[in-house]
Amino acid sequence: MDKAPKKLLEQVRDTLRLKHYSIRTENFYISWIKRYILFHNKRHPKDMQKHEIEVFLTHLAVDLKVASSTQNQAFNALLFLYREVLNIDMADQINAVRAKRPVRLPTGNGVVGSISSLYTADEIIGVGLGYPDGDNFPYHGRSLIYHHLTVYLWCHGCRPPAQQEICLRV
Repeated sequence: MDKAPKKLLEQVRDTLRLKHYSIRTENFYISWIKRYILFHNKRHPKDMQKHEIEVFLTHLAVDLKVASSTQNQAFNALLFLYREVLNIDMADQINAVRAKRPVRLPTGNGVVGSISSLYTADEIIGVGLGYPDGDNFPYHGRSLIYHHLTVYLWCHGCRPPAQQEICLRV
């Protein structure tokens, strides 16, 4: 009695386990391979080549606006499928539109630290509260807590202690 050949996703799962990939990686790779197949109307991956991978990865970046790490994860899943399971070498460079990496803004003390060479902390916070040029700024010498792009001012002499939140836009 002949055994029926294993389905593609079962082959992928077996190969991932044979190579000792983590269970989370296994689940993510299976998920990305399913999405790839469904995106191309349930065509078998061995019938698709480099162009279809590029179209799928470009769709992720342009239409779905996924993060670059998410797109890289999908790319690695497809690369694993073709190289390890289907034994098709994808040595050619895949030229998909890459997702943009986020611009990192300085946070915490870095925000005030990067501006502090031009202004004092009181001037920066005063302008954030609506006191142009820091005139009549009532919080001189108060405790400042910097968290991301929000500065919390604590007035310890007040009864009860007051807190005011300022959002800095850089």
